[in-house]
Amino acid sequence: MVAIDVRGGYVTVRGWQTETTLAVEEAVQRCCDARVARLLCTAVERDGTLAGPDLELLRTVVSAGIPVMAAGGVRSQQDVDDLAAIGCESAIVGTALVSNPEALLT
Repeated sequence: MVAIDVRGGYVTVRGWQTETTLAVEEAVQRCCDARVARLLCTAVERDGTLAGPDLELLRTVVSAGIPVMAAGGVRSQQDVDDLAAIGCESAIVGTALVSNPEALLT
């Protein structure tokens, strides 16, 4: 699995402190070319916010055909269902599990 952390459409590195000039689409293509088995894609702006996942970003990543684990913003079971509907294989639900677990149990 390769983790791609994204802010504003570009890959971030060094614990999200440094934004690169590498667009998410190019990063995903490099992963495809390298035959990466899975991607973990984190929408950095949404991580820990309970603001909902960045479905547009994740649609872009999923369209490459590599299984995707989504991270960032998940707040409810509906978000998990929405991620599944666009083709994400799984999701990280960290903050929601701690601060609003009943929203994941419906």
